Amino acid sequence: CYPVSVLNWSHHLVASAVYRLRPTETNAIISNLLGGATGQVVTLIGAEDRSCAVKSTSNILLRGGKSFMMHDGDTLQLLFDGRRWLEVSRSSSREE
Repeated sequence: CYPVSVLNWSHHLVASAVYRLRPTETNAIISNLLGGATGQVVTLIGAEDRSCAVKSTSNILLRGGKSFMMHDGDTLQLLFDGRRWLEVSRSSSREE
């Protein structure tokens, strides 16, 4: 199990890790992740008090090319392929 770090918007991702999102504003958007080594896997966990969207971009490729609005307890796992972050899995803590 990896320690949980807080991810702010200028954070470089180092090693495989788990990051709890801490947006500074409501409905913040992540459209670019800095850093990354080929084969690196990161897990993002939704913030407890604010929602945050992870946007599918040229740097982050999400399933179906659609953004994922993350809430408390939601998770998103990404793999760096040397060029961009690819979605591996996601979970939503909200009932559909």
